[in-house]
Amino acid sequence: MHLDHTDGLKFFKNKEVIIGDYECNHPTNNMPSTMPVWFKPNKVNYRNNRIAVFDQAYSITESEDLLYIATPGHTHGHSSVVLKTDHFDIIFAGDTSYNQAQVITGELAGVNADYEKSTQTYQKILQYASVHKTIYLPSHDIRSGERLFNKEFLV
Repeated sequence: MHLDHTDGLKFFKNKEVIIGDYECNHPTNNMPSTMPVWFKPNKVNYRNNRIAVFDQAYSITESEDLLYIATPGHTHGHSSVVLKTDHFDIIFAGDTSYNQAQVITGELAGVNADYEKSTQTYQKILQYASVHKTIYLPSHDIRSGERLFNKEFLV
């Protein structure tokens, strides 16, 4: 629901949009004028103990290989998506950080609604990546595509 992302909703007409119930009901720095009039997201609630480390997740698929996870900090209800493949996992991290280096160094640059929660989210991402081969892809990182193409793992 953050203002720099909601303007892109116009490209997803007639598509299901999933959003965490908390984020939908308590948006941080949103701009309602960027939301299309047809925008009616599928509000979901996390379930506890669905994925290691992150504690809360909503399974998008029945096989639980695509999970919507709680990654608060940038906004109070910020979420990311984990795709589990046979060989590695990919975290589509949204705005958990602006780039991968921030997570590695613990740098809390940019806008964060809750810096303590951002720090905890960074720790969870690193902990997850220490157990699972993980490619980390934050939205604004100019190297995300390159890391995905080259299969560069976080840890």
